[in-house]
Amino acid sequence: MAIRNLLNQYVHGRYHECDSGGQVVSTLMHHVIDRSTPGGSIILQIMNGSLINGRYRKTTPLEKLLTSLVNVVVVFVVSIPFLILEDISAFTLKLIIIGLFFLENIMSMIFFEYRLPGMLVQRSIWQCKYTKLNQMIHAIMYTASFATMLFWVWVPGDLVLFNILLLQLPCVLLTKTTFHGLIAGNMVDVKQSS
Repeated sequence: MAIRNLLNQYVHGRYHECDSGGQVVSTLMHHVIDRSTPGGSIILQIMNGSLINGRYRKTTPLEKLLTSLVNVVVVFVVSIPFLILEDISAFTLKLIIIGLFFLENIMSMIFFEYRLPGMLVQRSIWQCKYTKLNQMIHAIMYTASFATMLFWVWVPGDLVLFNILLLQLPCVLLTKTTFHGLIAGNMVDVKQSS
């Protein structure tokens, strides 16, 4: 009955997303969340006017790691031409790579509803339609997290190990989202259950 009412509202153009914050989103993508399951599963998705039925689950820590790995590889491949330049310092090269990572986030915001390359490869989506402010905060914090790969305090890799083991992993295990996702308004990515 609830889904029928939802579809009638959607057909008549009065559809509002049922998310935890009670926010109304645009008509590009909507999710109906089943509150009877732990964490809430998305049971119906409307994207560009098409219905996609199925249950969605929050991504696992390994899936989040693989998503990030794809994002990092894309940036490093794009940065290869800058490695050829002889008159560029290591510090400048690191700043260029960080800038490319941030640009990857911005381009994903503009063209792919903030689905980064790793999310596209993993076929994951955001649980809700988050505001541009949430997306921008996420992009800045994700870029800062990425930068820990390029800098260190005592030994190479110390910052990235601190970031992964003491910030990201505990946050993912406790909240089902990354530290930067939590800071940006509890942004959670989900995948369709098989």
